[in-house]
Amino acid sequence: MTHSSTVIDRPDGHNGHPGLGETPPSGGLNGSSDLVEVARSYATAVLVAEEMSSAAQEAETALYRADIDAITAINADWEAKINSESTSANEMGFTADLSRCKTGDLAETGRLAQVAKLRYQQCRAVALQTELNAGEATRAAEAAEIRLLETARRLDTREAMTT
Repeated sequence: MTHSSTVIDRPDGHNGHPGLGETPPSGGLNGSSDLVEVARSYATAVLVAEEMSSAAQEAETALYRADIDAITAINADWEAKINSESTSANEMGFTADLSRCKTGDLAETGRLAQVAKLRYQQCRAVALQTELNAGEATRAAEAAEIRLLETARRLDTREAMTT
């Protein structure tokens, strides 16, 4: 199973989703429109955080699978090397050929082990990046929630003062 992930990392914290990395509303005359704007920003931030968390979980699953594949390939290479070292045996004057693995097989198991190690490191890099993105998106959602609550509190204070 192959997982592909595209990561966009921008220094301004805006990852292509509206609402992230944006400044809170200016507090114009219409407080309810501010509340709607901030609520939309919050909803978008939560959605992005959920998407990033899901991507991180998928990347972690791919990493575990690549780790298992790498361990299996390394073990096969190790076993091939062990078997190739025992090419003959002398017991009670008899000579037996115990060759189980040809040189070409050894080279192939070594190559497969290296490919599996590379795939593991590639999956590890994707998993780390998606985990980082998920953390940033979660923090952005938390900041949007704080802005939403502050805007609602400010609107509630204005209404209380006018009544």
